[in-house]
Amino acid sequence: MEFEKKRNAELMVTQRKEALYLRKQAEKQRRELQHKIEKEQKTIAHQKYISRILGKDITNGMKEVSTQILHDQGFLKADFISDMKEFLNPKLVKQAKKRVKERVKTVSEMEKFVKSIMDGLFAEHHETVTREKERRRQEEERQRIEQEKKERRIAKRKEKRRKRKLYAAKTEVKGTHIFSEILTT
Repeated sequence: MEFEKKRNAELMVTQRKEALYLRKQAEKQRRELQHKIEKEQKTIAHQKYISRILGKDITNGMKEVSTQILHDQGFLKADFISDMKEFLNPKLVKQAKKRVKERVKTVSEMEKFVKSIMDGLFAEHHETVTREKERRRQEEERQRIEQEKKERRIAKRKEKRRKRKLYAAKTEVKGTHIFSEILTT
């Protein structure tokens, strides 16, 4: 019995140490993998950076060189345009002119269409604004009329209260000198 307790206790300690060792190994492997991935990413980023720098260095003087080559071959000379006119097929020139005219016509028609839509929208907007102004004016007029009615009711109530007080004062103090003062106010 006591032997089994010692054995079980040693077994538990061994299992704990083994689990700790396995966790440490797994953490170590995870860190190594993470370090490896990070190193690869840095290498790739560095390669991209170097390739950009090299690309810029190579293409830096390309524009001047290419224009110089075209000029040397005669493509940028004034007589090149006249040579092109002589050698080009007149039918192609006519087709190009026709397409340009069609595009200009299409653009002008689109402009007219958009203008008609915009005019309609502007008119509708103006009408809506006018209706809203009229509605607000009517609402203000209605509120003003209601306020006047309310003021008239209040004035009538005050007048009735004053008359009631006057009547009560008349009936209460008939024949006294206070009665004549109340009548005057």
